[in-house]
Amino acid sequence: MVLTVEGGTGLSDAEAYASVADLDAYVTDFGLTLATSSTAEKEVALRIAARDMDAQYKLRWKGERTTADQFLDWPRTGVLTRDGRYIEEAPLPTNLKRANIELAIRSRDGDTLTPDVTNPGNIKREKIKAGEVEQDTTYQNPKEQTKKYTIVENLLRDLIIPGGMVERG
Repeated sequence: MVLTVEGGTGLSDAEAYASVADLDAYVTDFGLTLATSSTAEKEVALRIAARDMDAQYKLRWKGERTTADQFLDWPRTGVLTRDGRYIEEAPLPTNLKRANIELAIRSRDGDTLTPDVTNPGNIKREKIKAGEVEQDTTYQNPKEQTKKYTIVENLLRDLIIPGGMVERG
């Protein structure tokens, strides 16, 4: 199946923010290595990366989706960078594509982008009440449910709300 790449129009069937050609050029330009893979495998990696990136940053993206029926979270309107510029809806920001590619490379290298959590951490305090059911559990050193990649966070810096902050419209 041919990869449908979002170009900034708000496609209802878009699967990735970058193409295989974008991925290949990025790998070459930055002297990176990629586990040997076919075009089809690279397309799968880009799909997984876009899906996981949207899932991880859904609540942190700046601005609003351009259309109600677009499949991916980008393009967006009203995205103001740190230096006070608004980002155009099309073409998509270069760093968004690069973040998609960085995550695709990690996916191809066997890294799990959104691992399942089976043990949330050591229990520090646990309170259980039987009457009218109550449970209050506090964990010491809880494990995160998603991995964070510094390069991806840096690439997306102008496109996301910093962690722990809330943007009000």
